[in-house]
Amino acid sequence: MEIITLPERTVLAQTHTLTLALAEVGLRSATTCPALEQLARQLGLTIDGPWQFVAEGLPERADHPFTLRICLPVQGEHPALTRLPACRCARRLYQGPLNALFEQGYSPLLAAIRAEGRPLIGESREVYHHWAGPDSPDNRIEIQFVLA
Repeated sequence: MEIITLPERTVLAQTHTLTLALAEVGLRSATTCPALEQLARQLGLTIDGPWQFVAEGLPERADHPFTLRICLPVQGEHPALTRLPACRCARRLYQGPLNALFEQGYSPLLAAIRAEGRPLIGESREVYHHWAGPDSPDNRIEIQFVLA
């Protein structure tokens, strides 16, 4: 676990209310990501970093809904843009397929956060540094939990 301060980011985003089913996140991202990339091109924006999936109210149980913002960092100005605020977070880099993300990525990070007694605000982020498909061992995903 590493504690870092993230700068404010300008993003083009789309918000979804989902449950924890990975298939549901995958289906939404498969349509949302290309649509946001196309919109960025149409608006004359420059892509400025990897995809960020921001979850608010991520539940303990898979059948409870949460809010997911799929965010494309961009440079430029347009009323459609929003900002991810600067924040302090605990992070861990996970490499591997999506089906082990929670067990090998989220669980060890949450255990380290709890062991140090650090309070969370209920927001987590996934930064997709490299994506090769849901089953690829080459995916590199940074998991971040925003600290209070």
